[in-house]
Amino acid sequence: MTVATPEQLRTFVGPRADYYLKRWQRLEASKAPGFNWAAFFFGPYWLLYRRMFRTFWISLAVIGGITVLLVLATKGDPPRILDAFIAIATTIFFGRFGTYLYYLHTRRKIALLSLAGEPDSQRLTRAGGVGWLGVLIFLLANLVVFMPLEMALR
Repeated sequence: MTVATPEQLRTFVGPRADYYLKRWQRLEASKAPGFNWAAFFFGPYWLLYRRMFRTFWISLAVIGGITVLLVLATKGDPPRILDAFIAIATTIFFGRFGTYLYYLHTRRKIALLSLAGEPDSQRLTRAGGVGWLGVLIFLLANLVVFMPLEMALR
């Protein structure tokens, strides 16, 4: 994988770049990057805010698959404690591994941009950064589609 410069990383990440660069330095030194509280509290919304769409869809598919298996295994009536366990395990996973997932995402995106030559700051900013549109769409989908569906199924 192409080695990204600190300036490329800073441009790609956008807001809070220094925070992530410091955490990623710890990762590269084989140390734990620490706990990511934003990823812990906001999970899938954090993925969308950081424009990690592929990771978002994969995590949604895994959580959805586990939920479907749970519903099938319990004949449509999973105990609430299992719902709570899945929710808690998911938040802990995002908090513990969110920084690492973002590190992999950033390195991969910059490497892909580098295939077409040295990425300039405009291409890095457009490919990275943060965005609220995905967050708002997912929030609306939760409010309009998923919450009423959940209420109807209970």
